[in-house]
Amino acid sequence: MKKTPIFFFAVFLLLGLFQPIIINAKEPPRAKCKMTIEEDKHTKDKPALANKECKDLIFGYYSKNVKGFKIFGMANKDVTQNGQKFIISVFSDKFAEAELTVYINNHQSEVNQELDTISSKLNKNRTSFLVYLSIGVFAVITIIGGIVRYRKRR
Repeated sequence: MKKTPIFFFAVFLLLGLFQPIIINAKEPPRAKCKMTIEEDKHTKDKPALANKECKDLIFGYYSKNVKGFKIFGMANKDVTQNGQKFIISVFSDKFAEAELTVYINNHQSEVNQELDTISSKLNKNRTSFLVYLSIGVFAVITIIGGIVRYRKRR
């Protein structure tokens, strides 16, 4: 008689182990932080600071040695493009993670973009000049060829 309740308890326990476990959990919200790193202003000794929940947790600077932007602190990464996003851990009662958006202010790239724009305009003008020159040369050769044929017929 004592074995029957133990047997039923063991059966229920085993059946409970084979049941699928379904958990409906929402992903916790992330804080949003921003940081702007300026090439000629922020160095490793004077880094850029993030705002909001990321403040005092992550810093950014421009490294002249490798000619690139870097962040360090809760994440040590290279910043390769303007507006790049990183997920970092934060110490907050509301959030466990934050999405950090890093903006870079690269004055040298702005100068390079202006130079590229000017050179592309010059190349476009040079190309159109060459097209007009070749059309003109073709027209002159056609006219001279027509005159020479006309004189030979006479």
